[in-house]
Amino acid sequence: MKDSIDKHQLADVEMGAFLSGGIDSSYLAANSQVKKTFSIGFENPQCNELPLVKEFSQQLKIENYQKTITKEEFWQSVPTILKILDEPVADPSIIPLYHLSKLASQHVKVVLSGEGADELFGGYNIYQTPLTLAPTKVIPFYIRKKIKNILLKSNYNFKGKQYLIRAGQTVEERFIGNAFIFQNNELNKLIKPQHHIYQPQILTNPYYREVAQYDDITKMQYIDLNFWLRGDILRKADHISMANSLEVRVPYLDKEVWLMSSTLPTQLRVNKKATKYIFRKTAAKSLPPKNTQRKKLGFPVPINEWLKEEQYYQQIKELFNGPIAQKYFNCDYLNELLDNHFQNIHNNARKIWTVYIFIIWYHYNFN
Repeated sequence: MKDSIDKHQLADVEMGAFLSGGIDSSYLAANSQVKKTFSIGFENPQCNELPLVKEFSQQLKIENYQKTITKEEFWQSVPTILKILDEPVADPSIIPLYHLSKLASQHVKVVLSGEGADELFGGYNIYQTPLTLAPTKVIPFYIRKKIKNILLKSNYNFKGKQYLIRAGQTVEERFIGNAFIFQNNELNKLIKPQHHIYQPQILTNPYYREVAQYDDITKMQYIDLNFWLRGDILRKADHISMANSLEVRVPYLDKEVWLMSSTLPTQLRVNKKATKYIFRKTAAKSLPPKNTQRKKLGFPVPINEWLKEEQYYQQIKELFNGPIAQKYFNCDYLNELLDNHFQNIHNNARKIWTVYIFIIWYHYNFN
């Protein structure tokens, strides 16, 4: 990794680095020679890592430029960002990345960024799912599958329901990556019957066949490498940074780093103790415990709370009953999702956001 970082710092211009409170970007900042780092946060304290970043930057004796995004800035940025991306990518972290790139571009031309570490070293919390499901394997799979089918048809909710549903699914059924927002049974409620529904497993199954001999955690990483990393993480980093005349370099995705990571036994990547286990152990030599022991947060965005505010609830309510929504979606189901979230019955933020992004994108491109 240190060799990769050194090679990625070869440039004729001053370089900086993106810096969150997480382990990936902190490791890059601590093991590079950059003197300027850039961080983004929100007014919501649960989605604001800026105090931790400031403390870490002071320890490293490097400059840290910060920006706090207001909710007004966040929502107003959506049309601009969809025009940059061309496609309706419903990842809320794209908005803070846009403002982060804009901030960095005012000071440097090139930045180091931590993309790829989670896919290579096993950093996503969901990778621990096969370990948590292990106790259910004493029950024959056909019984678990029957229980799952009963529960999927039931409207009765209880603690542990989703756990039992997952236990009755193979990894190929239940995991297509971080973009799995609507389950297949929910798509039938969402999409109007005249529109054909393509289940996402049509795309992922050929990739699962390529790694059929591996354990479930390794299979999940392989799916994320080929879908989430390529289709979301790197795509947004490339488009958003270029729109701000900024070059992003990704030392974790150096081919030598990949070759090394691919030889790691599964338990050194993900185990019951931690995700990204061996990387955390290694990074602890150059980082404080605050940075190495934290759970994966990603780019936390408070859309969950904002969608409970009257202003944004009404704004999306209008779209969910408008002509575009009526063309493609079951509006009664959309309103149910929105109302249940607004009334704090169920957290439907990602589902609402996904449909919202599609409608906004469609409006600007086809109306």
